[in-house]
Amino acid sequence: MKSIFTLLFSASCLAAFAQLPFQPTSVVVYRVGDGGSSLSNRSAKVYLDEFSPLGILIQSIAMPTQAVGASAALTASGSSTSEGLITRSTDGHYLVFGGYNSDTGYVSISSSPSATIKRVIGRVDAAGGINTTTQLGVSSFDKNNIRGVVSTDGTHFWTSGSGSGIRYGAIGDTSIRISSGTVASNFRGIHIFDNQLYVSSTSGSTKGLFKVGTGLPVDSSNSTLSLLSAIPTTGSPFQFFFADLSPTIPGVDVLYIADDGTSTGIQKFSFDGTYWQSNGALIPPVSGTKGIAGIVSGSTVALVTTTASKLYSLIDASGYNQPMSGTTFTEMATAATNTAFKGVALAPVGLVTPLKMISFKAAMSADGTNLNWTSENEINVKNFSIERSKDGSSYSAIG
Repeated sequence: MKSIFTLLFSASCLAAFAQLPFQPTSVVVYRVGDGGSSLSNRSAKVYLDEFSPLGILIQSIAMPTQAVGASAALTASGSSTSEGLITRSTDGHYLVFGGYNSDTGYVSISSSPSATIKRVIGRVDAAGGINTTTQLGVSSFDKNNIRGVVSTDGTHFWTSGSGSGIRYGAIGDTSIRISSGTVASNFRGIHIFDNQLYVSSTSGSTKGLFKVGTGLPVDSSNSTLSLLSAIPTTGSPFQFFFADLSPTIPGVDVLYIADDGTSTGIQKFSFDGTYWQSNGALIPPVSGTKGIAGIVSGSTVALVTTTASKLYSLIDASGYNQPMSGTTFTEMATAATNTAFKGVALAPVGLVTPLKMISFKAAMSADGTNLNWTSENEINVKNFSIERSKDGSSYSAIG
């Protein structure tokens, strides 16, 4: 008697309702302003502009300007020079960034009381689906900017800004727990590299690039700031990018910092195992670099960076502990009149297909039928279930 076996698997997946999916090779810029009126300290519309590697605008995703149910509005200060430091989650699936739960036109939005205008975390997935359900607690960045956001997986967030240090929380939280038990409370860029949290700051005596605690701190018990050795404590650092280029130095060993000073631009450093050594700087045609993101291929690092008016790309093929000789800025895009570019990130990529079946074989034996199968990409797979049918229509589970 012939039996037909069907192999089933269970998986948990997240559905998203989207605009256009992002292209995997694109870069995404956080833009403030719709071009209709001059930027000021009033709250303005926020867009995520997707550009191809050649600088062609693919789409602009508008953030909501009205709260609907649990979803907040997300706007930004038109004239603030430190907001909008967007990043891609370390798993690659989401873009995360900050803003204000306010309609457009709110005067002096960055100094608004957080009890009435809460600070918001925006999350956009690879399909373009927007989530603004995470509003920070009433004491978060009160009368100050929210600047940067970073996440591991789109559900856990670390935020940076002025007045509230670094805060941590999960998606949908209404009260983000503080994670900065340090003397500093004013930070700019925030990111995770090699499972370690870092922030930049130019506040008072706390200037430079810092490691925060050990790993990924979630409360004030693990939040000590450690200045990266030999990194300058002057200048005006914003976003940054780490790379692992040396085969003999464990972990990340090359660092690029976007500095908005007129004589600094993109700074490069290399780690010798003890100190970070300067490899010089590269100044863009239009000064004021704030955003930076990159990708590594062998010993070559491809970077994108933003000023308020420009999006640039640059290729550093010099490798570990070498100056960026021969590297030049290539203009990709220009911000339209009455708009401003902020941070930049690589486009998010979709979730990996949870399961790929390679083979499924059945062989008769003295004890019955032996079933063997091979699979890969077993992500979010709960279990396998074997069902049997005698007629190819009705099935029953056998294991």
